[in-house]
Amino acid sequence: VMERSMGWIGQHGEVSGEQVWRADVAPTVAACIRAVLGNPDSWIDGVTEVMRLGGDVDTTGAIVGAVLGARFGVEGIPRAAVRDVVAEMA
Repeated sequence: VMERSMGWIGQHGEVSGEQVWRADVAPTVAACIRAVLGNPDSWIDGVTEVMRLGGDVDTTGAIVGAVLGARFGVEGIPRAAVRDVVAEMA
């Protein structure tokens, strides 16, 4: 599976017309799907599983956390996790 992007927006808003091929998204997506489907009853178990795989844990944790968060709602996310995120944002 490859992702094809027709352009790129830089830090200062400039747009490059170069075509970019990215094959590194497939393992990320596969790991996230596995964690979501393998943990249908627990937000924390899904996020923990994908982060224990290592690699790009900020991306995979965010994806799985968002998908399972949408499934369970904020009530399904452990209060300590919410508190830690809010504290980091302050």
